[in-house]
Amino acid sequence: MKRTICMILLCALLASLTACGEASTPVDTTSPTTTDTQPAGEEGAFAYREKLEIEFPDKNYEGREFRVLAQDAYERDIYVESETGEVLNDTIYARNQWLTEQYNVKITAVFEACDKIPNTITNSVLAGEDAYDMISNHAIFSGSLAIQNVLMNMFDVETIDFSYPWWSESILDSFSYKNTALLAPAELCLSVSEATQCLFFNADKAADYQITGLYDEVRGGTWTIDKLISYTKDVYVDLDGSTTADDTDFYGLGSKGGHAMFYWYAFGEKFVEITDEGIEPVLYNEKVVSFFDKILSYYNEPGVHWFKGSGSAVPQFADGNRLFAIGGFDDVEKYLRDMESEFGILPLPKLDEAQEAYHTMAGGAHSVIGIPKTVSDPEFVGLMIENLNYYSYKYVTPTYCNTALKSKYARDDDSMEMIDLILSSVVFDFGYLLDNWKGFAFIPQNMVESGSSDLASNYASRITSAQEWWNSVVEAFEND
Repeated sequence: MKRTICMILLCALLASLTACGEASTPVDTTSPTTTDTQPAGEEGAFAYREKLEIEFPDKNYEGREFRVLAQDAYERDIYVESETGEVLNDTIYARNQWLTEQYNVKITAVFEACDKIPNTITNSVLAGEDAYDMISNHAIFSGSLAIQNVLMNMFDVETIDFSYPWWSESILDSFSYKNTALLAPAELCLSVSEATQCLFFNADKAADYQITGLYDEVRGGTWTIDKLISYTKDVYVDLDGSTTADDTDFYGLGSKGGHAMFYWYAFGEKFVEITDEGIEPVLYNEKVVSFFDKILSYYNEPGVHWFKGSGSAVPQFADGNRLFAIGGFDDVEKYLRDMESEFGILPLPKLDEAQEAYHTMAGGAHSVIGIPKTVSDPEFVGLMIENLNYYSYKYVTPTYCNTALKSKYARDDDSMEMIDLILSSVVFDFGYLLDNWKGFAFIPQNMVESGSSDLASNYASRITSAQEWWNSVVEAFEND
C-alpha cells in the first residue's frame, strides 16, 4: 500500500528556499544552539527539549520524494493521513508537514508486514534497485539484514550525527561494531517510546496492602527486586471461589514468559559483549546464575501470574486484578485510560541498592531504521532522518508522554518524573536486537515457559550455534 504525504509549500516559503540556491554552506551543528525563545509548551519533565535549537543546512529538493518502507504495525512512526483534532496525531502530521515545507520534499511510505520487509529490501538491493531511501521495521525481524550486505553504514553518512541528544547513549555501543552501524532505533520512531518497558502499580490496592512511598524508593535508590518480591509474592485472592488459580483471580504481579529477559537489562547485564576480538557471550556468569535463580523462584510464587507467548499482562491489571504488572508505555493508551482505580508508573527494579542506576529496555517489536546500500544520495537521506528526529525529539515524544501517558489518574508530577527517568534509562543490546532468534536472548523466556531451571545446560546446548551466528554477524560488519 503506497500512501503519499503530499504537502505543498506556501508560495512565500518556496520563493525563499529557491532564493537560497541549491545549497548553502553547511553550518557547524556539532554544538547545537540552545535558546529560550521556543513556542510555549507544557512545562514539566520535557520542557528542556523544546529549548533545543539546531541549524541544519538550507536545501531545496524541488519536490523530491523521501521513500520509506515501514512495518504496518506502527504506521504512525512515519505517517498519519490528516489532522483529526487528536493532539498526538496532529503533532505527527505537523512534523511531516514541517519537513516538507523546510525542504520542498514529499514523504512516500510503503507499509508491509514486518516479517516480509527483510525479503523485500534484500531482493530490491540485490537487484540493484534504488527503490527506498529508508526502512523502518521490527527490530528483531530486521536482525537478519545484518548479514545480507544490503544496508549502508550509517557512520559513513555525513548528515547523520550520533552526538545529537536524540540518539541514546547506548546506541553506539549496542548497534555498532568497529565503526559500522547498519541499524539503529531513531527518535522519529515513536514505537521505541511506546515499547519502552515499565512497571505499573494499582495505587488504590497498594494502599489496601499498606504499600506506600514507592516513588520515594525510586528516588532514594532503594527500589529493588527484593522489594518487589516482598510486596507481591504472597498476594493472591481467589476471586471466583473456584479454588483453582486462574487468570481471573487477583495476583501481586502480572507478567508473561517473555518478560524474563527484561531482568537482564534491569540488572545491568546484556547477552553479549563487543570486544576487539569479536562478540563474546555473557549469558552465563555467577551474577546471572544468582539473579536468574531468584527470578525463576519468584515466578513460581502464588502471587505471580504469568502466561506463555505474545500478548499483554496489562488488561487484567486494568480490570483491577493485579497489584503490579509489567508492560510497555503503549499499554497505557491501549488499556489504562479508562481504568477505574488510580495507577502509577515505576521503572523496573534494580538488582540491589549497590546498582548505580535504573535500566529498562524497549520490547523488540519497535522499529529500527536502516538505509539501503543502493541509495544514490545518502546525504539527502541522512538530512531527512535527522530533521525528523529533531522535530520528534522536541515535540512528538513530549506530546506522546504528556497526552497518551498522562491519563485521567496519572497526571501528577511523580508519574511524569518516572516517565522521564524510564525513557532516559533505556538500554539497547546488540545481543538482543541482532539476535534473530539464533543467539541467547530468548533462552530466559524459553526456560520460564518450559519450566526449566538449569541455565548451564541451556547455555551449553546453544553456545555452538549461537557463536556461529555471531561470527557471521561479525564477518558481515567487518566486510561492509
